[in-house]
Amino acid sequence: MNDYIKSVYQKLDSSMVLNFPKPLFLLLSTIFLFTTCEEPDKEDTTPPEVSITSPQNGSNVSEIVTITCMASDNEGVEKVELWVNGVTTGISDESEPYSMDWNTTSYDEGTIYNLIVRAYDINGNTKDSESISVLVDNSDYKPTKSVIYPITLQKTSFSETSIQISWSKNPDSDFSSYRLYESVSNDMSSSTLVYETTDQLDTATISTAISQGETKFYQLEVEDELGLKSTSDIDSVYCYAGIVFGGIGSDYGISVKQTSDGGFIVLGRTNSTIMGDNDYWLIKTDINGTKEWEKLSGLTGGDSGFDLQLTQDGGFIIVGYLDDASAGDVPAATKTDENGNVEWRSTFEGISTKSIDFLTSVKQTLDGSYIAVSYGGSLIRFDADGNTVWSRTFDFEEYGEEFSDLIQSSIYSTDGYIITGRTNYYKNGSSYDLWTVITDSQGNELKYWDLGASQDDVGVDIIATSDGGYLVLGNSGSKPLIYKKDSEDNEEYLRMFGAIMGAATDIAQTSDGGYVLVGGHYNAEEDNNSLFLMKVDSNGNEEWFRSFGKMSQWSTASSVDVTTDGGFIIAARRDQTGSGNLDLWLLYTDSDGNPIN
Repeated sequence: MNDYIKSVYQKLDSSMVLNFPKPLFLLLSTIFLFTTCEEPDKEDTTPPEVSITSPQNGSNVSEIVTITCMASDNEGVEKVELWVNGVTTGISDESEPYSMDWNTTSYDEGTIYNLIVRAYDINGNTKDSESISVLVDNSDYKPTKSVIYPITLQKTSFSETSIQISWSKNPDSDFSSYRLYESVSNDMSSSTLVYETTDQLDTATISTAISQGETKFYQLEVEDELGLKSTSDIDSVYCYAGIVFGGIGSDYGISVKQTSDGGFIVLGRTNSTIMGDNDYWLIKTDINGTKEWEKLSGLTGGDSGFDLQLTQDGGFIIVGYLDDASAGDVPAATKTDENGNVEWRSTFEGISTKSIDFLTSVKQTLDGSYIAVSYGGSLIRFDADGNTVWSRTFDFEEYGEEFSDLIQSSIYSTDGYIITGRTNYYKNGSSYDLWTVITDSQGNELKYWDLGASQDDVGVDIIATSDGGYLVLGNSGSKPLIYKKDSEDNEEYLRMFGAIMGAATDIAQTSDGGYVLVGGHYNAEEDNNSLFLMKVDSNGNEEWFRSFGKMSQWSTASSVDVTTDGGFIIAARRDQTGSGNLDLWLLYTDSDGNPIN
């Protein structure tokens, strides 16, 4: 008998106060002995069994994939749970047949993932299935990409800019949202979400978050209901300086002047209308560049203006050509009031013997009449109502001339005119020579001089200088030049700017006695033709040079005027996209040539 039973007997013997019959006592002892000798219940440590039945090891999965498995246990399975790359997904199932839906859209595309299913029994035992590897491939299930249309930059003034960004509608039935991201980097690094919508038909937005001279990049993300995403190609927009006016055709800036109210009057040429092949285009803006009004020539045939001047009565005089039904394009002048309404038009047929002729420059005289020159080498005087007073045609050694500009002058102590242009006389072996003619007040020639080298040389502009002399702006081949003479017609200096590789078109004198000139040049950095603005001192030495190459694929200036604040207003033309369609471009800078916002 073991010690435990002995102790029980002892306790019974010592504590019994009742006389049980001995047989009964033996029976109770036997029962007690039998029950205390049974072994206690053992703890369950047997883990469940589990295996993945689908998908197969090495398969590709996409969108939402169903993971199926088999699990069993001697006591009972509590649940099965999906783990991916050693991390629980939180996806589980508690009843047979066991299956779990795994959304792959939040996982990296083209990446292999290791899957296991962990089984839990009711006693807390667990076991992992054998791992399987699957490749997430949602490439065929992503939303249809939307395409960002060419971004439109709209400037209603020098300082007010907006960007219109639009894209193609996503056609998918499970569409969820559009998200538009913006960045200052072409790889979209550090991008920010600027627009989001769940409306499938909402495919455009407008932003004003761009500064002059800044480039912004945009990319559109489309997400479907499962969270799959597709991204558009990256598109960009550059915020150019100034403002642009134009339509579906080609539009040019020809001449610009500041008006007495501080605003600007711009002469342009357009074929974006149905009025004719070409129309002169008169645009009035305020000092901020906001359009106040515009006028077209209103004629059915082609017509164009090449110069614009303010008149003494506050109106404007435009010279160029008009399309005459019987005579074709003929030299012409148009006088308007201060609102651009036509007061009269005059044509000047037969002032030269050239088959093509038009007026290129005009000035108003002190008595209110006008003096103009023509491409055909003529000088014409007409009164305040457009009636011809006299005309002169010049024939330099019978080789022919083309006039570009003129000024009123008192050279040789007599009132008269100085005209510049080019002649076909091959004095120095070139095709053209720069030619300048000095006349008296009746247009009679007093003197001429020419300038020519081994390349084409042409005079494009002439200005009277503050010291009583004059300065001719020209081009020698691809080198702009300035030629300064004093009040006695003595040469002061000749400067050529060979590094520019382009052509100058207009020049104006600045308040410090220097000059500012504009034109177009080859911009090696941008590999395009770019508008340039150049400042020189009173001796013709370069002070600074500004190129506006990023503003467009192609651009050149036609006219510059010094503004009352010492800055510069420039009329130009530009091709933003390289399509060949030009826009009229108005650019306003400070006295150092920096664009004004």
